[in-house]
Amino acid sequence: MSNAFLKQIDELSNSEKHQEIYDQLRRPDGNYSTMPPDILWRFGRAIRFLIFTKGKEDKRSRKKWLEEGLSVMKMAVEKYPDNCYCNTWYGIFLSLESLELGPKRRIELAYVIREYFDKAYQADSKYFVLLHCLGAWCYEIAHYSEFERGLSAIFFTRPPESSYDEALRYYLESYELNPNYLYTSARIALCYDKLKNKEAAKKWAKKALSGPGRDDEAIETLSRYFGCEMNMISDSYLSQIDELYNAERHQEVYDKLRRPDGNYSEVSPQILWRFARAIRYLIFTKGKEDKPARKKWLEEGLSVMKMAVEKYPDDSYCNTWYGVMLSLESVERGKKRRIELTYMIREYFDKAYEIDSKYFVLLHCLGTWCFEIARLNKLEREIASVFFAKPPESSYDEALRYFLESYHVNPGLIFTSARIAQCYDKLKNKEAAKKWAERALSKPGRDDEVIEVPFYIHNNANHCAILKNRLKKSVGKF
Repeated sequence: MSNAFLKQIDELSNSEKHQEIYDQLRRPDGNYSTMPPDILWRFGRAIRFLIFTKGKEDKRSRKKWLEEGLSVMKMAVEKYPDNCYCNTWYGIFLSLESLELGPKRRIELAYVIREYFDKAYQADSKYFVLLHCLGAWCYEIAHYSEFERGLSAIFFTRPPESSYDEALRYYLESYELNPNYLYTSARIALCYDKLKNKEAAKKWAKKALSGPGRDDEAIETLSRYFGCEMNMISDSYLSQIDELYNAERHQEVYDKLRRPDGNYSEVSPQILWRFARAIRYLIFTKGKEDKPARKKWLEEGLSVMKMAVEKYPDDSYCNTWYGVMLSLESVERGKKRRIELTYMIREYFDKAYEIDSKYFVLLHCLGTWCFEIARLNKLEREIASVFFAKPPESSYDEALRYFLESYHVNPGLIFTSARIAQCYDKLKNKEAAKKWAERALSKPGRDDEVIEVPFYIHNNANHCAILKNRLKKSVGKF
């Protein structure tokens, strides 16, 4: 194969035209036995990028590409057993396969993956992708949970072993050969963080984020592990997440932030509450029809935000969103448990308010809490007095105060204007109620994710019908 053709393929890869490479190199008959190794591994590289881009949304294509990559690269190492690049890329595809498997099979594959990486290293110890992969292998083994270590000890005579020091050594070697791969800098930062060298970790994290170009993998990795210190993350990755949220692409946010292993202990608070926000929207959209998914998302949101407030007790946003998740849980409970939860919910909202009294979502939530307590019916008040020494108390005046504070911080939330109208209606101020109802209806855009509230603002039936149309069943957009 000519050098000119290989150069053309590499230029397409640098331009992220992976689909074009795949279409050029793919053989319709599936016979790659006559394809040279320099083309085979480049084909594998293109498949890997398709898996991590288009394969995120298209699960069927992801499965097809993974099977294809495994098949092609297995054939490649059988035909070219001493080729560094083929061994490296077969190891990469085995790593991708391991993500789809259970813990026992994943640990079993770890040995096979390392075997191919070591074979590649013997052939060429200066291939930066291989060195990065060896670093990743060492890091993941050093990062094994107690459960995975226990499992590997049961099933294997000699469980896989490594350390963050060994991972760091490979990453640094990879960086020396190719300092432009931002993800390597990000991984070096994580190693230093694990080794308690905070200054070096911060230095390498900044290097990853300030490098030329954009590497979403690097940004995502750093955002999960570095919180308040890494302001640069807020300017890049967090803004990307917020853009997806504003575009109502909540499933995409969820998929991006969710950790397959369920371990969120090292995730920054800025990511944790945004993850909960995405879960809340999934509950109130897809969860309306899919009850098992709703239950799963609610349990996940509660678990993640409980961990968040335990780890970041002084973070206003984490306290707010744990309160939001508890509110969602209360909807599923009986009257006694629901009233019991109101105390806990208010406790977290109050804690958040002490830290930051200007967060409009929190102010809206406090208003909602006060409104719901103010309108408890007689039976609910009697239950509260029987089971609790001091039943929860509030008033429509208190609710109104919080809603107005929320409105002044963010006047764009239609549901807040609607709730203000409802408070004025309860307080018998019909003129103010009508004014705020009309303000809610006159705002640009559409808020389909607000709870349906029966408005009896005035006797105009058409006006009430418009309001009820505008305020769909769910919760306000935060």
